[in-house]
Formats: sequence, structure tokens, C-alpha cells
Amino acid sequence: MKITDTDLVAFDIETTGLDVKADRIVEFGVAIFVQGTMSSRGSAGFNPGIPIPDEARKVHGIGDAQVADRPPFGSFIPRMREKFDNVPLLVGFNCRHFDVPVINAECERAGSDWRVPESKIIDVKVFVDWHHRGARKRTQEAMALLYGLKAENLHTAAVDAHITSQLLLAMVDRGLIPDDVDQAREQEREFLKTVDDEFRRWSYWVYRDRQTRRLRMGAGGQCGRYLNEIGGKLSWYLNNIDSLTEDARRVFEDARDGRLQNELQESMTDDVATRASDEVKWGGWS
Repeated sequence: MKITDTDLVAFDIETTGLDVKADRIVEFGVAIFVQGTMSSRGSAGFNPGIPIPDEARKVHGIGDAQVADRPPFGSFIPRMREKFDNVPLLVGFNCRHFDVPVINAECERAGSDWRVPESKIIDVKVFVDWHHRGARKRTQEAMALLYGLKAENLHTAAVDAHITSQLLLAMVDRGLIPDDVDQAREQEREFLKTVDDEFRRWSYWVYRDRQTRRLRMGAGGQCGRYLNEIGGKLSWYLNNIDSLTEDARRVFEDARDGRLQNELQESMTDDVATRASDEVKWGGWS
């Protein structure tokens, strides 16, 4: 089964915040593809049942007054379940770490035993974090610009879902994601293990070059450079960044002092429409 000619649903959510267990969904968007061609996209808005913080409103533009007469997300679960259960491929951007846990928490809160079928998912962010790890910004907007995609009206759920689908197809076209669905999922699992292991060990400060395995800076003004090329400049990070993990601090000290030889021997895996028009169209969900 090929990504480029199968049925799929790209999805995205806007929320009250970033806590996957406590925050709520205020908007859900999709871009629906039939045999590789987008047939529709759309969004639905919801009353989260809690106040929408200003920080969240500034991101997606949705405030309390706009959702006051909306239904709760729980009322939407049967329709989402029908669509998700009857399509072979689901696509998101950072959905494994954010969208899916938030949706599943909403399902639990609503008393539903349904959960997003994660075996159907391809998370484009995993491939971004693998192939473009040296970029300081790996947001959806930054990647849209990198790939020459129109990125207007971002942070509306339907537009973000559409951008996700475009990124998927662009990376398939460049050979960065296998067109075969099973191969893509297998590769994603391999990449995700490494990316998650890197984050657990070094947070976002350090990663391994995907070919040489040498350690590179993962954030800040030196992002993408080999640690041993930064040398003494790492003292600033050691003296000023409290969020460095123990392992990140150690490799920074080793790089600064020229002691990275043993570190290099370790295995990599060791240790575009407006919200209003989208809501009218409803993206095939009605």
C-alpha cells in the first residue's frame, strides 16, 4: 500500500494548553484524502468546559466567547471514531507526543472506551527530527517554509492538518519517507526510538549526526555544529543553562576539554482556507 495513492486522514487539534492530561480540545481539523488526492478538509469547534488561557488564545485565536455555544468534544467522538476506524492511514505532526494523548484523555473524560488507533499513524515530526535535526526550528511552520509550502492561517486546525499532509507528500517525493506505508511505519519506529532516547539523555541540547554518529549541538545559536568544534564556547552553556541534563552537562564538559573519544564509540540507540470556510465545509464529517 502506497502513501501516495491510499485513503488517509491528516488531523490536528487546537487546545487550551500543552498539558496532555489536563488541557482540552477547542478545535479539531482534518484533511481527507481518497486514493492519494485530497477530497475535503474541515474543522469543528468545541466548548472545552474550562476557561481558555490568554496564552493559548494568542496562538490559535479562539476565546471563551467563540466556544460558549459549542458542544463538548465528547459529542464528536462517535463521528471521529467512525472516520478513524475506517481509513488505513492517519497522519499527524507531533501527534504521538501531543494530539493523540490529548484526544485519548478527552475520550476517557467523556466515558468512551475508544482510543486513537496508533498502529495506523505516521507522525511526520519523527521524520523531521531525523532528517532535519540540525535546524534550530523544526516547527510545522518552519518546515512548511523549508519545503516551499504556503503557510497562511496556521494554528487553525484544518489548515495545520492540510500542511501536515503536504509535508508528508513532499518528504515522500524527496525520498525522506518511504512511499510504502509498512516501510514508513517501520522506519518511523526505528527513528522514534533513537530520537526519544536522545531526548531522554540530553534533552534538546545534544544529538548524534545521522551518518557520522558524532555529537552535535541540538539547540541555541550553535545548533547543528559538532560539539568538539564549539570547544570553549560551551562554558557559557555550562554556566548559564540550568536545564542541562546530567548527561548533556558531561558531554559539554568533555567537548570543552577535548575528551569525546569514548563518547563517539557508543551505539546511536544506546542508553489554505479560513476557519470560517472550513467550518462550513466540515471536511466530509457531516
